[in-house]
Amino acid sequence: MRRSAGTAQAREIDVPQFVDPRGRLAAFELALPLPFKPVRTFIISDVPPTAHRGQHAIDCEEFLWMATGTCRVDVRQVTGREGQDEERFHLVAHGPGLYLPRGFWIDLYEFSPGSILICMADSEYVQE
Repeated sequence: MRRSAGTAQAREIDVPQFVDPRGRLAAFELALPLPFKPVRTFIISDVPPTAHRGQHAIDCEEFLWMATGTCRVDVRQVTGREGQDEERFHLVAHGPGLYLPRGFWIDLYEFSPGSILICMADSEYVQE
């Protein structure tokens, strides 16, 4: 993962998880770990291995977390230059989630088979 000054606000956040003989429980609560109140939750799944999701700017705060599988995420501020001001993350199941403030461009790709990505946003979806 390459860090750049242009994406200083995009960051990984650990998700509290509790594991016992009954299984794993991951908790998402305001401030622990979420820095915003989720208004909308959506799930991305069944993505073909060569397909990309996103590839647009987000106009809300988002938190991304892999429930199963893996994927790669490239982000940059909308004012950033492609390839120069980007930051790359590799999300893995049960690992840290990725917080993105509004005004970031996002590209999701290289989803492993069976991946499930949980996405939470601080506002409702507005279809353009």
